[in-house]
Amino acid sequence: MPKMLISLNYLITGGAYLSCCLLRRHGVNYSKAARFMFFFGTAALLGGLVHHLERYEEPVVQFIQAVNAQLPGFVKPFAFDMILNRLWFITILCIGFAEFYFVYLFVEPIVDARLAFMKTWVKIALGTYCFITLFSTQYLVVVVFHVFSHVIIIAFSLYMFLARNVTQLLLLAFLALYNLAIGIMQQMMNHGALPTGPLHYNDWYHIGIIVFIAAMHMILTRGRLIESLAAMKPPVKHEGGE
Repeated sequence: MPKMLISLNYLITGGAYLSCCLLRRHGVNYSKAARFMFFFGTAALLGGLVHHLERYEEPVVQFIQAVNAQLPGFVKPFAFDMILNRLWFITILCIGFAEFYFVYLFVEPIVDARLAFMKTWVKIALGTYCFITLFSTQYLVVVVFHVFSHVIIIAFSLYMFLARNVTQLLLLAFLALYNLAIGIMQQMMNHGALPTGPLHYNDWYHIGIIVFIAAMHMILTRGRLIESLAAMKPPVKHEGGE
């Protein structure tokens, strides 16, 4: 199998960080969308660093040993596995927060008092995910939370589209389906069910993610999805019926 193009991780990082900066310029209503892109880009950056460390393990280990040799005896030396595991743990956490803001930025603005429990459930789901990652950093945990968040987005978007006929929400549902589809494609390639061609199976997924970031930014900005959600926000009820 061809070697993975780790540079695609950093291309995802650059695209997500650029989108984050541009979204911040649109004002406070775009703050959650900007956080989503920030955590998305940070997860890609740290994931790229992990892959780089794994690929160049021997020279990295030699460098760590050289550094440790210069440290006083009472200082606990660095360890390659420790650095790798901690970087991967933070990567997993960033993925979780990206998934959280992906759901929360669409659900939070328009749920009324009757649906307030949805915001609580999403927060509890994130807390549960973070708790589980303390004991397991298997990618299966990420996959389960990824599917969970996207199913909520798809169901919520379709429901609100049928109720309010907002076209952007239908586009959001298709985009979430697309993101799930490229994840399924990645796993099928990983297990030999689909050919990978000249690229590593992760490369195809990362290319798909770059398309996802560009499409999401377009829907949020030029598609005016944030403005549409703000317009659907339930009115604040004041005491005394005012």
